[in-house]
Amino acid sequence: MLTVTFFLQLLPFLYLGLSGVKYQQLMRKVGQSTQRKAKLTPRNMLDFVSKYLLMATFISFIAYVMMVIYIQQDPFPGFVGYWNILFVFLLNAFYFFMIHRIISGKKMDPHQSHDDRMSHTHLVVKLLTMGAILANLFLTTNLVLSVLELRHIGDIIQSLYFQLVALMMSQTTTYEPNNYDVYRTDVKPE
Repeated sequence: MLTVTFFLQLLPFLYLGLSGVKYQQLMRKVGQSTQRKAKLTPRNMLDFVSKYLLMATFISFIAYVMMVIYIQQDPFPGFVGYWNILFVFLLNAFYFFMIHRIISGKKMDPHQSHDDRMSHTHLVVKLLTMGAILANLFLTTNLVLSVLELRHIGDIIQSLYFQLVALMMSQTTTYEPNNYDVYRTDVKPE
């Protein structure tokens, strides 16, 4: 039931996302410039997120791995063993693949100023990194609750986790650009 409720919460975000994609497609049609401009600045992950946040991501993943290794010595019913590590590693790899795509990918809004794009990229990369940390901590907490035979508390933890995810997602949809001049200068009068 919690998962269904969470997906019902996501419906407005999905609608906003689809509307945003349609809006970006329209902006690209309007912004068909013959000359391309680029700011040649190095873009790596440490330019957008602090090393402490990256260390926290690594530490939360290591904590999960250590918990799986500990539980493997005396597993509870339904525990899949070391496969857990592979699944969470793939989840973290997905987060970092998304971060890489955000940093090095194509500019979504052709009219967006460089400073606005960089501040939006900072926000999204930080949120994805925090999402990886929260996912690792959530899964570690679920393992601890299973070991302590407190799975009934898991619904509360899952509900809180889903609320944090929804709150983090709302941060990307409420982003406001700072420079609106780029929209005025690139549009050609008809």
